[in-house]
Amino acid sequence: QLINFLYKSTNSAHPTIRVNLLNSSIEEIENELRNSNIKFYRSQLSPSAIVLQDRVQLSELDFFKLGKVEVQDEGSQIISYILDPQPGESVLDACAGAGGKSLHIAELMKNQGRVIANDIEFHRLKEIPKRAARSGLSIIDTFNSRDNDLREFTDKDRTLRDGFDRILIDAPCSGLGTIRRDPMKKYRINPNLIEKLQRNQLQILTEYSKFLRVGGILVYSTCSLLPDENEWVIEAFLQQNENIAGDPILSIINKNKIGLENISNDAFVLHIDFTQSNSDGFFMARMKRIE
Repeated sequence: QLINFLYKSTNSAHPTIRVNLLNSSIEEIENELRNSNIKFYRSQLSPSAIVLQDRVQLSELDFFKLGKVEVQDEGSQIISYILDPQPGESVLDACAGAGGKSLHIAELMKNQGRVIANDIEFHRLKEIPKRAARSGLSIIDTFNSRDNDLREFTDKDRTLRDGFDRILIDAPCSGLGTIRRDPMKKYRINPNLIEKLQRNQLQILTEYSKFLRVGGILVYSTCSLLPDENEWVIEAFLQQNENIAGDPILSIINKNKIGLENISNDAFVLHIDFTQSNSDGFFMARMKRIE
């Protein structure tokens, strides 16, 4: 396994696009790619992903300008599917960054409901309105929790006083699952860094889970392969929060036609390993507030 990891970590990652299924289709984009002489293959993992075999300037292509596709790793797309947001719901993307998952969430909601894309760094949020407009999505609002109080914001909004229907926490992490895109990353990771990240991840999870309504769904995800940032954090969090429990993912995987097998009936955590697929490495856990 170690030899396979070291070998696969030196392989270049193919660029992947996510098709916006609100205003296009896999078949339409495949035809566009053929007409542009771009080599590709359909993802076996995500139902909305197409993997490009060469690097291309997508920003120059009409179907990108029209918001029919976004650049997003196929494993990253699975996170929003595991969250499984529904039309009309309220969703908090707690660590939204540039908003790739917020866009996917809004699309899965059929542009009905409300998505709050939050980040502590305002500059990360700046491109979201432009990206959302290009994709034809109007339900995403950005929020900067460094300069604003999220609790005060939700208390003033009667639709959010009882909490969000779903919360995604795509936590800051070591990024070891994306090592193919940055091979030098392995030299920057050390025990002190992991310990610091671990504390921060548990703190973020604890803080934002308080905004989840009773019966609501919480998904924690990282692009790390390390149990210290994944299973350990979830185990510690669930021990400290008896009102939240793991929520099985098998039915979600089957419903969304995700290309994963051997998922047990009671599994609520998921690993996507780049040594076994063509995507980056990810961890995700789906939980539910039970009281």
